[in-house]
Amino acid sequence: MGSTAPDELLPVLDSLKPALKSMDIRTVAVATPSKENWENLITSIYVTEKTVDEVRSEHQKIPKLRNNQFAILLDAHPLDYTIFNGIIEGEIRFPTPFGINKIKFRKFNPLKLKVHSPHARVDGNLMWVLSTAHVGDQKEREELWSVVNKQGREAKLQGYHTIIALIKKQLRIDYGNRERKDFELVIPPLATIESAQFIESNFEVKIKKVTGLKDLQLILVLERSDQGGFYNRVRSDIRRMNEDTHESAKPFSVVTESFEIEDLLPYDLMNVELLHSESALTFDKITKTAPLSNVVEPFLNTLNVFCRLDKFKKMLFEPEKYGKNPDKIFENAVTWLLSLAGYDTIHLGLEIKHKKGEKKESFDVLRAEGGYEIGCADILAYEENKRLLLVDCDIGIDEKKIQKLVETGEYFLDQSKKYGRLEIIPVLVTPKDCGHRVEEGLRIVDCNALEMIFQEIAKGNRKKARDTFCYFGY
Repeated sequence: MGSTAPDELLPVLDSLKPALKSMDIRTVAVATPSKENWENLITSIYVTEKTVDEVRSEHQKIPKLRNNQFAILLDAHPLDYTIFNGIIEGEIRFPTPFGINKIKFRKFNPLKLKVHSPHARVDGNLMWVLSTAHVGDQKEREELWSVVNKQGREAKLQGYHTIIALIKKQLRIDYGNRERKDFELVIPPLATIESAQFIESNFEVKIKKVTGLKDLQLILVLERSDQGGFYNRVRSDIRRMNEDTHESAKPFSVVTESFEIEDLLPYDLMNVELLHSESALTFDKITKTAPLSNVVEPFLNTLNVFCRLDKFKKMLFEPEKYGKNPDKIFENAVTWLLSLAGYDTIHLGLEIKHKKGEKKESFDVLRAEGGYEIGCADILAYEENKRLLLVDCDIGIDEKKIQKLVETGEYFLDQSKKYGRLEIIPVLVTPKDCGHRVEEGLRIVDCNALEMIFQEIAKGNRKKARDTFCYFGY
């Protein structure tokens, strides 16, 4: 991990030089009727890899907003901490076409802020957001807000519904009405994980980083689920990344690191963390799931020899795209899945053709004496001395079939004396996404549950796969 991580901001910023070059400073200043001076409502400082000129060029594109009581002031400083000295003394200064604007500031030392402040994702990237809040006289703070909340007209002229929306956009912060936060400092990611992927027995990571940034390292942790579905670490790797060996005019460079993994199993998790070792800041992190390859579960692996698993998954999740009679294709795939999970299965949806002119015969309808139709089921699935599933497959959501399946369950419930303690469960299986739909009297297994079941089988967790058939979405 390198040297012990510093707690305070100053050594962290020093350790990130020369990748960091400037500070983008944006302040909402308010002049209240009872005070002669402009006062800080909220100041946002972005420490950035851009030059001072680049930041000022960005500021030129931001519409100016200033009246006698309200102003958004912009400035750019080199990374020399002068602005922090001003805050320590209780005043910061902004150059304007009308001279220097002095802004009264609550006295504190930003360089003493702890880098342990929480980080957040902004535009998909991890940012370190260090903030402080005004904890003084609430009356003074309310006086500032009374002025701010009168700026609705100014906000609308700039194309915003509210003044808060304008402040959030122009200062690039998360902010609310009458908030006490008055200072925020953001350290952006100087390096990001551009891509991470499994390629056969290797894991490849591409890093995009600011040119000149040193002391980067990758931490990779491979996790695998046990029979209970809990993930445990099976291996880890720490690698310091190669430094830039030559000067480059480009602001960013891309570095590729490859790691060999000999014992990868389907649906293993690879957790990747990109660190700056000197400051211990995490620049980025990502988790990737291993693909469905190198299957070791014997039953599924044997099926793979006869029917490739990608074809099996298409039958299960996209039967309408696989061939004619998608209903029957889906029923067959669900029967396979139940068998792979460890159930003894009987496919009732089989149609038998007799002599020419005679009706086809099937067994997926439950009838009472006299031919009255009670209910339906496509598959019977049995776990010895534990449970019996009455499974109906539906590639759509047919409300009538749902009701018939409920009635099937009720029939067998009335016959419960014949089955002793055996649990009898009607199950509707569909490749559709049913969200959190719940139906009294039956289980719903949708595409989300099917994916979970498939993954547990591939990982060898057949018991969990069986249980998921019964208890997902109930």
